[in-house]
Amino acid sequence: MITKRKNIVALYNAIQELNKIKVNVKFAYGIAKNSKLIASEIEVIQEVETKTVNIIKPFNEAKFELAKKYGQQVKQGEYYVSKDDVNYAQFEKELKNLQKEHEAEIVEFEEYQVQLKVLYDETVELSLHAIAMESLPEDGITPEQIGVLMECGIVE
Repeated sequence: MITKRKNIVALYNAIQELNKIKVNVKFAYGIAKNSKLIASEIEVIQEVETKTVNIIKPFNEAKFELAKKYGQQVKQGEYYVSKDDVNYAQFEKELKNLQKEHEAEIVEFEEYQVQLKVLYDETVELSLHAIAMESLPEDGITPEQIGVLMECGIVE
């Protein structure tokens, strides 16, 4: 079967969710087999995504500290700086300086994002294990998950 990488990622995410529900043996076997069949493709995608996130990580950490310094905590580990805040102008000034300081990383991250989109849209050929429609669980599976299984040609 030929499909786009983004469909393989969607299938991986669906499988992760389907592993949490009670299913029959045939369906469990099919899901487990397909999980193994896509594992190497997912592993490579995750490595590339991790590299992409690591490029921008120093900037994001510095930006978080800036938001923490000038903002209000909205929930655990999350801060918000309001335009109405008395310190907003100083926050904006420091943020612009931070963006200049990390300009190379920001540009590299944006380039990687474009390349990731291209990567996700590329087609790959995989032999996936088919699962009969009758084997689908009666409860717990969502229409979106069924759609992903159908898109990848797993459900007949």
